[in-house]
Amino acid sequence: MTPPKEEPRASNVIEALRRVMEELPNIGKSGKASEQQGGYGYRKIDDITQAVQPLFAKHGIVFVPHVQTMEVRELTVNNRPWTDTTLRVRYEIFGPGGPDDLIDVEVVGIGRDNSDKGANKAMTQAFKYALTQTFCIADPADDGDAGSPAADEHPKRASRAMIDRLTAAVNSAPEEVRETFVEWKNEQGFPGVNEWTPAMVTAMTMELASFMARHNEAAREAESGPSAVGEEQTPNGSTAPETPTQEPQEAVPSAVGQE
Repeated sequence: MTPPKEEPRASNVIEALRRVMEELPNIGKSGKASEQQGGYGYRKIDDITQAVQPLFAKHGIVFVPHVQTMEVRELTVNNRPWTDTTLRVRYEIFGPGGPDDLIDVEVVGIGRDNSDKGANKAMTQAFKYALTQTFCIADPADDGDAGSPAADEHPKRASRAMIDRLTAAVNSAPEEVRETFVEWKNEQGFPGVNEWTPAMVTAMTMELASFMARHNEAAREAESGPSAVGEEQTPNGSTAPETPTQEPQEAVPSAVGQE
């Protein structure tokens, strides 16, 4: 029996990419976000790269990244400092024809981190979406325009645990922060609590943390402001020594513990 004739090697990057798309296996969503993040399924970057890497080698495709811009934004989440690192990355995609056989794609990646890995996460996201967009690795669940408010009769609701955590955080906040938060929430037009989605609760939690951070910063500035009441200032701005006072004959009891 005569073995099937092998297809000639692709002559350019476009043909090579077409062959990869043709031979690419189905890639499922093996990753799962935490319940706090909504519990949605997603494709992990290693699932995608494991599928495409042997096909890249077979058809002579090489991806080369070039970071075009980088922006780091500081924010506070749950009273902890975080950063959002945004990278705009251009990928040169070389084909079997050599250095002049290429096309390029440009994507944006965002990495949120509370350590030093924001850029790493942003690069991972950028590469993931460069691959998914180039090779049409998608399904209807990834399409933000696939649904409509009328069609989405049963959107995913936030869990009771998420709502309880937010409620506890609001109740434990200072009165000034609670009032500011409630005013902001009403301005946003959120529906009743039974209609809250995980994304809504997450947005409210982050905004509450932002209000708390500003409140705490104002309190720290107030504490580090003018000297305590009763201290006299000398003409050059230093604190004058206190004038000794006569010791009382009887100790005055502390307010703490008085009946």
